[in-house]
Amino acid sequence: MRTETGIASSAVSVSFAAVELARKIFDRLDDKAVMIIGAGEMCELAARHFVSNGVTRVLVTNRTFERAEKLAAEFQGRAVPFEQFTEHLASVDIILTSTGAPTFILGQKQMEEVLRRRKNRPMFLIDIAVPRDIDRRSISSTTSISTMSTTCRGGAGQPQGTSEGSAPREAIVGEEIGQFHLWLANLEVKPTIVALRKRFEDICARNWPRPSATTRS
Repeated sequence: MRTETGIASSAVSVSFAAVELARKIFDRLDDKAVMIIGAGEMCELAARHFVSNGVTRVLVTNRTFERAEKLAAEFQGRAVPFEQFTEHLASVDIILTSTGAPTFILGQKQMEEVLRRRKNRPMFLIDIAVPRDIDRRSISSTTSISTMSTTCRGGAGQPQGTSEGSAPREAIVGEEIGQFHLWLANLEVKPTIVALRKRFEDICARNWPRPSATTRS
C-alpha cells in the first residue's frame, strides 16, 4: 500500500508534524535550540525527528530528573531540572511540551517575560499536551494539538479510498487478500499433493517396471 499509493506521503504522527511546522516557520533548524518538556514517548519521537532534521542543541526537562537525563543522553542533549526550566526558555527557539499536568505549566506572564528577554526574536511553541500546558491567551505563535492533527491528516481532502494517481486502496487490499488466501490454500494442500504423487509413482514402479537395458536391446 505504501509503495503503490500516497498513503505515507503526509505526516504520520504528531511529533513528525511538529517538526514539519517548525521547518515552515524557520528557514533552517541546524542553528536552532529545542527544549523538550516531558520525557514520554511523544517527546522522545519529537526529539528524534528534530535531531534527524539537523537540530544539535536539545534541552530536556521532566518532573523526574532521571528520565530527563536518560532522554537527553540519547540525543547528546542537556537535562534541566524541572524546577529551573523556565530559566532556560529564553535561550531556546522551539519548545515542545507534553506533560500530564492538570493545569498550565507556562502562564501568560511567564511567557511575556521570556519574549521580553528574547527581544521579540521568533519563538515556536508546540503544545501537544491534553489538557494544554501553555496558556495561549497572549501568545500568537503557539500551536496546539488541534493544529497538529490537521497537519497529520495531510491529504485528508482527498477521497477516503484513493490517492492522486493511484488505484482505490480498498481494491488493492482486496486483491492482495485474494492472493494471500490462494497462496495459503496451496500451502495447505501441497503436502497432500506431494504424498499422492509419490504414491502414484510407487504403484507405477510395482506394476509397470521400467525395461532394463538388456530387454531394450
